[in-house]
Amino acid sequence: MVIVPTPSRRAVYGRAAVASSQPLATSAGLRALLRGGNAVDAAVTVAAALAVTEPCSNGIGGDAFALVYKASSRGVSAMHGNGAAPAALTPGLLQPPVATSSPHAVTVPGAVALWADMIERHGSGNLSLADLLQPAIDLASNGFPVAPQTADAWKASTSILRAARGGKELLIAEGSSWRAPHSGEVFRAPGLAATLRRVAKTGKRGFYEGPVASAIVAVVRAMGGVMTLEDLAKHRTEDRDSLATRFREYTVYETGLPTHGVVALMALNILDGYTPEELSDEGRATHIMIDALRLAYSEAAKVIADPKVMPDRTRDLVSKKYADQLRARMRDNTLCELRDGDEKWPSGGTVQFCAVDAEGNAVSMIQSNYMPFGTGLVPRNMGFSLNNRGLNFSSVKGHPNAAHGGKKPYHTIIPALMTRGDGGLFAVLGVMGSFMQPQGHVQVIRRLVDEGLDAQKALDHSRFRVTGAFSAVEVGMGDDAVFVEPEIGENVVEALTSRGHEVRIGERHIFGRGQVIVRRGEDVVEAGSDNRADGYAAVL
Repeated sequence: MVIVPTPSRRAVYGRAAVASSQPLATSAGLRALLRGGNAVDAAVTVAAALAVTEPCSNGIGGDAFALVYKASSRGVSAMHGNGAAPAALTPGLLQPPVATSSPHAVTVPGAVALWADMIERHGSGNLSLADLLQPAIDLASNGFPVAPQTADAWKASTSILRAARGGKELLIAEGSSWRAPHSGEVFRAPGLAATLRRVAKTGKRGFYEGPVASAIVAVVRAMGGVMTLEDLAKHRTEDRDSLATRFREYTVYETGLPTHGVVALMALNILDGYTPEELSDEGRATHIMIDALRLAYSEAAKVIADPKVMPDRTRDLVSKKYADQLRARMRDNTLCELRDGDEKWPSGGTVQFCAVDAEGNAVSMIQSNYMPFGTGLVPRNMGFSLNNRGLNFSSVKGHPNAAHGGKKPYHTIIPALMTRGDGGLFAVLGVMGSFMQPQGHVQVIRRLVDEGLDAQKALDHSRFRVTGAFSAVEVGMGDDAVFVEPEIGENVVEALTSRGHEVRIGERHIFGRGQVIVRRGEDVVEAGSDNRADGYAAVL
């Protein structure tokens, strides 16, 4: 008898769906739908619950981005919840080497303002911000059992929190020491509950003004930082045009500058020049995807920066004509040559989540501290850590992404959304994981479109991760290497090595964790949640 292993997860089907990396957050989002909320209401509920249940990856001390699809207009809105560096920041304060815990790496947190603005501009009107934050408040106040992979990530960051000012608020006292919560152990966050209650009562002002803002400034300045109350008070969510391109018969949307959504679209444009049949050989297809991403990263990294300080060239980069030029540099039997490699940036931790309601409205959203727990700095008694997104500024003098006061850095977090030829919704999706994100988008989209896999199978499929001698090279990931999951297959590894790729087996956590919801017809949605995470996709 032959025993064939089967995956422990299947795609789920219903009329509405929520998918996230935490079951408790997904459940909270479903309850928002049951109470008359729409996809936006559900997404904000999930965002707040994730800030409580997965603080190692995201929180109210970080940023968020959202793509919102309105079924009535078939329009896509991009909302950017990323903050700027303090106005008083000077380039010299972020010259390498910069510690990941540096107070100069803290940018103004944008997540809370984005939540409030999403509800105001796109919510159902049936539920208030206070209604949507209540599940998160309850989880923080009453406690929640920590999920297994979250517990592992939390434990890995114990030394960061022990060393950081205020970081012990996010640990558990055990004798004279401090530790991360174990898998299944209940963790309570009374400080975070109080902070969320303040936001629920007074809106985003409760975060960007008053006691919370004062505590943020106090901890940053106590460590030598230059953030001020004015920096926080000036923050605004930005409604920006999304970037889009055609891939096969679908339109793929990503967020624009200063994110690297353009990288995913550039790579998809290159792939679009090959038919699905030409990509049917998995080894050849993987080589082509890898080179497409290497080219896209190397070219895009020259121009990804705050669009307020430089001309936005991304429309040119996502043109089919430019894709033809890049494709012409590729070779079927060897790696293409890249231009302009420069600096190394660290990897980070993030959460991706999606919601689609029964009317067909949808949200793809992503939220992050950048690195796990960000700087690890915790404003006194507030229960959340501050991001270190400022580490994504370039240290190269004169680079468009060079650090400067009031400027927003290169941002790695990107949600994605797809529509059909008639403008109807096809999918909301994303794959978290710093510089893995465009790569994850390309791989999952190809599985959905060219191979026709369902949402869960597209996520579960083995992945690769490109690093290398280009501007997005990552610390500790090797020079011009390709990391693969063990399941990718010997034939693929052989095809890559024969073409000159340096192939290494990577640990599963480096390949990102994604969520996908696909709309199948007018009344059915199909949802999946990555088996690399603690996640859960659920339907109504």
